[in-house]
Amino acid sequence: MENSIKAICNTSTYLDKYHSNTNFSNNESLLVGSINNRSLGNNRYISLLNFQLSELSPDSIKKAYLYLFIEDIKPDYKNSFGFGILGNYSNVDIAAIDWSSLPKKDYTKLLNHIIHGYNVGYYLKINVTSLIRSLATHNESYNIFLLPQNQDSNSIIKLSSFESKYPPYLDIITYNIDSTNNIDLSEELNIETYIEEHVEENTYDDEETETNNSEDISTSKESSNVERDSVKNQEEVTLINHLLNKVVEILVNQDLKLNYSNESLSEEISSLSNKLANIDDKISSLDENSTNLKQNDIETLNINMSSLNKILVNQDLKLNSLNSYSESLGQEINSLSNKVANIDDKISLLDENSTNLRQSDIETLNINISSLDEVLANQDLKLNSLNSYNESLSEEISSLSSKLANIDDEISLLDEKFVSLKQNDIETLNINMSSLSNEILELKALLPNLSVNLENLREAINDFTKTEKLDFSNLNSVSSQLLELSSDLNSLTKLIGSISVEPIN
Repeated sequence: MENSIKAICNTSTYLDKYHSNTNFSNNESLLVGSINNRSLGNNRYISLLNFQLSELSPDSIKKAYLYLFIEDIKPDYKNSFGFGILGNYSNVDIAAIDWSSLPKKDYTKLLNHIIHGYNVGYYLKINVTSLIRSLATHNESYNIFLLPQNQDSNSIIKLSSFESKYPPYLDIITYNIDSTNNIDLSEELNIETYIEEHVEENTYDDEETETNNSEDISTSKESSNVERDSVKNQEEVTLINHLLNKVVEILVNQDLKLNYSNESLSEEISSLSNKLANIDDKISSLDENSTNLKQNDIETLNINMSSLNKILVNQDLKLNSLNSYSESLGQEINSLSNKVANIDDKISLLDENSTNLRQSDIETLNINISSLDEVLANQDLKLNSLNSYNESLSEEISSLSSKLANIDDEISLLDEKFVSLKQNDIETLNINMSSLSNEILELKALLPNLSVNLENLREAINDFTKTEKLDFSNLNSVSSQLLELSSDLNSLTKLIGSISVEPIN
């Protein structure tokens, strides 16, 4: 024999990190989540619930469920929202606590839960058996904290609070150890007035997997224990119609996923088959008590079943289409394989024909190859010679550039110290400047010769290229580089020519 203890939340509030000194216990809504603000950063919201339960021992608890009414949701990119559930043993005044005074210890093990957009407007049923058992070992005040699972998710949910029409409540199933010690708070608190809305259930009965609550949602409606059997049957038919609508919705979503893979489609169809089997079981159980069903309910049920059968037929057609497409792909692959085999045969035939070449053709070919090798060897020698000369020119240009850089450094240094020079130092400086002027004149005399040599070399390369009939693309490249070097030397000549050294007065 089991008993059910239903307890409405005694008080509730939510806390806001941005408003760390504010308590929102008077609000009709609770917030859980995190919002990213460009100017303020990440803001987090957590909700706190308090329940008062007396004379409840951990051993007497078989199951415990927390019911939360979902008002709205701003989901993440997966169209879902994950949040954590913690119990706390501390004596916390929910109506006065703020962000800065949150307890630092005495927490239970974290339970994780995921909800979706279609949960809005329903009570969400969450298995919290292990959490309630842990709290039952400490005191009669049960504190439950709801917090975002991912602090950077930029998603949030809005729940009904204690002050609203649909407050949070606990449903605790206990073993009937002693009927005199079990308390049913549903009569005292009139809990049935708060659960007229549909309940979205998302829970595992297996306590070992309680921290990874399933995302599989089934809709159920709370009913009074004193309702007549005919009313109960009527609600079960309504439930089945709702389940059928859910299955139709799932099937429509599956249509969008058919193009991904046959394996995925098979898994989805298997899952749907299991759900349909469960529906068939419920329908079978209803057949025994269906004498009081109204004719219009039966017609609605038949219409939904007919619609479901049509959708399944469409899925079979699409699956057959996918199979046909797979067969077509297989035929194309076989055709390509045949073409590859034909190419292999042609290559083999060419190999056989190559053995039949006349010996004279092979000897002629070898002679031509030898002649070509000699020409290429001569070309390599000439190219190496040109490369060596090019390297020599590059070294000379580098040396000139270094000297010019040193000259610029000396001029800059002279400019900096010019104001502090004494008259006798100025005379010495004039001597140095005269020497420097001579060096610049020598450079001026040297650069035109280098430019002329480069021009002669480039013309020689061009003449050589015109006389040969082989590929001189490398020599042309070298000639182009030499032309660029000549241009650089002309630029250096103009730069040096623009430098004038005059004695300092």
